[in-house]
Amino acid sequence: MLSRKYSINYGITYLYIVLIIIKKKVTMAHYRYKNKVTDELEATREIIRLLGRMIGEGKIDKDSTLDNLARALKKIDSAIYYVERE
Repeated sequence: MLSRKYSINYGITYLYIVLIIIKKKVTMAHYRYKNKVTDELEATREIIRLLGRMIGEGKIDKDSTLDNLARALKKIDSAIYYVERE
């Protein structure tokens, strides 16, 4: 079994890959909700970036990490909702 630090890092890596895939699907100029999706994805990227930095420095506890990951997942779900809505 992986240690908690590595399993969280794999989760963050997975979220980042999903972020890249969704962002590539939203590059069409005629897309109606492009700004909303882009804002959600940028906010997710920022959450993941800061979370990775705090984990690396050991400045965050388990509950805060899970809360931030949940917030990032909600933003990704919101972006997916707008992509599927088109």
